[in-house]
Amino acid sequence: MKNENGNELKTLLMIINEIDLTDGESAENLFSRFPVIQKEGIETLIISVNFLKSLDSEQKDKVSRRLKENINLAAENHHFNSGSFAVADDFSKLPDLTSSNHISADSDNFFVLFILDLGGREELKLILSDFIKDCRKKKMSADEITQERISAELRLPYEPDLILSRSKGTLTDFMLWQTAYSEYYFLEKDLKHLTDSDLKKAFESFKQRNRRYGI
Repeated sequence: MKNENGNELKTLLMIINEIDLTDGESAENLFSRFPVIQKEGIETLIISVNFLKSLDSEQKDKVSRRLKENINLAAENHHFNSGSFAVADDFSKLPDLTSSNHISADSDNFFVLFILDLGGREELKLILSDFIKDCRKKKMSADEITQERISAELRLPYEPDLILSRSKGTLTDFMLWQTAYSEYYFLEKDLKHLTDSDLKKAFESFKQRNRRYGI
């Protein structure tokens, strides 16, 4: 989809909270919204699920298992196969999940990626840690750490055009580097009550914007 200035909407990022997916009905409704998203010409949908900061590791594992069950069941009910969607809760798994080979021939170039409780700060920390190790081993110099090189090492190699956020007007640290020039739209409804009309309003808002890309 292009807005009046010719900007395309190819990558969409949704920021939601774990409570949004803790029941199967919400997950089902979310998957029911995917056709209208795909119809807009969006090729990649990334859904970042934020967990409560107060949860300990055991509680996070329990929540992750429940969310995965709800997501996988909804995906099965809506005939999504392993080539058209994926769920990740570890940065080490992302390179394989986001490779072009992961998208199957029958996925119609529409890929949905659920990210459970992973932050942009952690992603940048991993990249910089690798750079420091390489510098110490004389594999590279500090002068070689450029914006282009950082971009090439991102675990999530996407630049969202539009961010739909359920975080009540607050921003997120997810994909810090990649979302520098993204447009925001804040959703007022939870996933259980989200409709196609709500999404179409967000897309229409995007069409009317003049993206300045930080200028």
